[in-house]
Amino acid sequence: MTRWLRPKQGRRRRSRRIVKPDRLYTGDFIGVAAPASSFRKRDFMRGIAKLGRMGFNPIYSEKIFHPAENRAERYRNKAERIVAMIKDPMIKAIFCAQGGYGSINLIPYLEQHDLSDCCKIIMGFSDITILLLYFHVRYGWITFHGPMIPEIHNRMPTE
Repeated sequence: MTRWLRPKQGRRRRSRRIVKPDRLYTGDFIGVAAPASSFRKRDFMRGIAKLGRMGFNPIYSEKIFHPAENRAERYRNKAERIVAMIKDPMIKAIFCAQGGYGSINLIPYLEQHDLSDCCKIIMGFSDITILLLYFHVRYGWITFHGPMIPEIHNRMPTE
C-alpha cells in the first residue's frame, strides 16, 4: 500500500479538513495536463477550442504532444508540469487530456512537493481517478470526476 494511503502507526486518524477550490469565472485560465495515455491531437484541439468558446483561456505545453522516450523521465516531466500548474496562481483549474494508463506513476514525484496551500479544480476520469483520490486523501481537496478535453467538444453545451 502506498505511503499516503497507510494510516500512521499508533496514532488515531484525525478527520481531515475538506478544502473546496474556488469556482471558475469567464476569462479564467484552465491548465491542461496529460498525466496518462497519449491522445489524438485533433480531438484535443476541438476540446480546447470549445473551452475558448465557453469563455475560458485554456493553456498547455506543446510538450504534451511529444512525451519523453524514457518512462521514468516521462512520468517525472508530467508530474513537474502538473505541480507547476498547481502552483501557478493564474491557473484556476486543471483539466486532463486523456485517461488510459500511467497516472499512478506520477505519485512518487508529486509526493516530493507540498501543495497544501494551492487547492485547484482538478477534473478527469478513468485513469485520472488515482490522481483525484491522491489530492483528496493527501490534501483534503474536493476534486471532480468529469469529462476530459476531447469529450468537452462533444458533450458540453456552449451555453
